[in-house]
Amino acid sequence: MLEHIYLRLERKQALKRFYQETLERFPDSALWLNRSGTYAIKTGEFDRAEQLFKQTFLARWELHLAQDNSNDKDILYLTAFDGYLKALIAGAGTPNTTSWNPSKLNKVFEECDKYKDDTLAPAAYLRMAQAKAALGDKPAAIEYCRAAVDMAGDDQMLAADVLLRMYLIVGAEEVMKFCRHKLGTDPDSLAANFTMFNLAKIRGQYEEALNYISKCINLTGADSLRRIDYTLKKGGILILLHEISSDKNYLKTAISDYESLLAKMPSNTGVTTVLNNLAYLLAENNERLPEALGYAKRALDAKPNNPVVLDTYAYVLLKNGEKEQAAGFLAAALQHYEQDKILIPAEVYEHKGMIKEELGAKNEALAAYKQALEAGGDRLSQKTRQRIGNAIGRVSP
Repeated sequence: MLEHIYLRLERKQALKRFYQETLERFPDSALWLNRSGTYAIKTGEFDRAEQLFKQTFLARWELHLAQDNSNDKDILYLTAFDGYLKALIAGAGTPNTTSWNPSKLNKVFEECDKYKDDTLAPAAYLRMAQAKAALGDKPAAIEYCRAAVDMAGDDQMLAADVLLRMYLIVGAEEVMKFCRHKLGTDPDSLAANFTMFNLAKIRGQYEEALNYISKCINLTGADSLRRIDYTLKKGGILILLHEISSDKNYLKTAISDYESLLAKMPSNTGVTTVLNNLAYLLAENNERLPEALGYAKRALDAKPNNPVVLDTYAYVLLKNGEKEQAAGFLAAALQHYEQDKILIPAEVYEHKGMIKEELGAKNEALAAYKQALEAGGDRLSQKTRQRIGNAIGRVSP
């Protein structure tokens, strides 16, 4: 959080000094060495990052051996190894430029060759793939990526993470080809189904994305936290499909899924998101508005300073005819967005326009609707743009 705040305020020198002073106090802290290394990469100090990560990795490697491989899941150790390789690749520069230093990439292969049969193997193969891609050898990069997936073994979540990183290295087509082949032999591969969901969503193929995420839900245990995450992702796709098609069956399915989820997780930490989404969907569908207000209030009680929750509560209040209260909570949502320096979504401005219009403040409504168009830009669907345009027509002099 501190790093995020410093970067937002352009206080890079102060942040660099903070890391230096912290390492002086805790020179052997793997946590701070890794964090400092990550920041060094962000600021282009690749040699420094390389040394910091290497220091952590060597220390954790000794611990790893001393514990007779019982600490395979040592996150600090894995992070240091991957960060070290990332620093080497970044430090190699770009081919055909003065900064090009291919010896750094040779070092990547030399280091990774030591751990190709270790728990570090997936990370090692992925970084070798990235190095091959930097050298322009895409076929070799693809083979290394496939080896990384193989080394993930039965760990479906690790395999899914490897496939998404494969997408960044060699592109969507190769990942889709791999996943289709995998699903042909193993239709219940959670990693392949989840990867195909992400790729379909990126490509705007929402019906396909819906099928893949539904399959992921079916493959996940009823009490799994991951099932909650998948259900929320499914809800997002259903909302997008509703926006495109105006088919309310998509919204009704999302509402049903959220209610089913809520019944099984009354005290779960993810309950606020479910409550907020459910309240919004009911209000958007003009169904069971008093219940929607109850859900929104529960979400607000849990996170009273969250601008997304405040906006939803304001919107549901408006739908319940509480215009004055809605205006107050919408103003609070905007204030929190501005304080946190978060980009204000188009729908928040649209909600403000709706509230001001209901209150008879047409000039303020007009300004809010115009802000909604500006904030949404070319990301707004044709339906949304037309709806806001119609609203502007209603309140214009």
